Amino acid sequence: MLDIGVQDAWTITKGNPEMIVAVIDTGVDYTHEDLAPNLWRNSREIPNNGIDDDNNGYVDDVIGWDFVSNDNKPFDLAVEPLQLLQGGNPGHGTHCAGNVGARSDNGVGISGVAPNVSLMSLRFISEKGEGTTAEAIKAIRYAVDNGAKVLSNSWGSEGDDPAEEIENKALKEAILYAQEHGAIFVAAAGNGHNGVGYNNDSDSKPAFPASYDMDNIISVAALDNQDRLGSFSNWGVKTVDIGAPGVKVFSTTVGGKYSDTVIDMYGFKATWDGTSMSAPHVAGAAALYWSAHPEKTWQEVKEAILTSAKPIDALANKAVSGGKLDVKALMTR
Repeated sequence: MLDIGVQDAWTITKGNPEMIVAVIDTGVDYTHEDLAPNLWRNSREIPNNGIDDDNNGYVDDVIGWDFVSNDNKPFDLAVEPLQLLQGGNPGHGTHCAGNVGARSDNGVGISGVAPNVSLMSLRFISEKGEGTTAEAIKAIRYAVDNGAKVLSNSWGSEGDDPAEEIENKALKEAILYAQEHGAIFVAAAGNGHNGVGYNNDSDSKPAFPASYDMDNIISVAALDNQDRLGSFSNWGVKTVDIGAPGVKVFSTTVGGKYSDTVIDMYGFKATWDGTSMSAPHVAGAAALYWSAHPEKTWQEVKEAILTSAKPIDALANKAVSGGKLDVKALMTR
């Protein structure tokens, strides 16, 4: 947060609760003390009355929706550390949500890039780390229909599945739907093949949806605290827009905790690394800038983010902006 200049940016604004960021992921620990105050609340829905008050097709959707279980409790179901060795969700969505908009000035934990905006919790990835394109589409449309202006998407695939041509087309249409309704789609640029980053411009299996040729997408690469591209991070001067912190990132975790380490046991250690971590920083920055300039269009917000990026060697000829997120410079645009 310090490295991307948030403290200076906060002298202008810390965000507006009217600005909604949809965290489309594994869900969010909505009981977390650093996230609960910033949860989006559906004012058109009366809690727990068993009625779809706003007639949007979702009963009692007060803070978002769980598209895996098809209920109104989009909680981030993280598996135990030992289970992570066999795969599963370590609390991915909660970690991402913290970097977007964990509360500031509350004497606990951390602060997100935009500490006063509202976080919409949308779960389409299960505790096993699995999610379908169809459920992702539902989450995107829900977010847009319920007022989210920024969609934070730390998920994707290596290439489109040829067996899912209809679903792939529908996903592109959902992102276009977001664009037509004035929303920005922030996407993780991808974590390479077997953890080794590659060029999304030329690889036969570019990361999707980050590499879709759609104007409202901001595709984000991962950087360490020395302005180096993460060894796992994808790049692409045509398909990746900007870099942001994504190596050993400290944020909120399930159970009211905080960490930069996913697992450290039996000689195996993994830190919170990934373009999944970098995308929420940009989503937060978009929400912060838009809070200060609500009259701006999504095109103007995206342009401001990219043109204010700080040039770095690691992204020269590897990203559209050639640089990393600079929230201080962004907020003086």
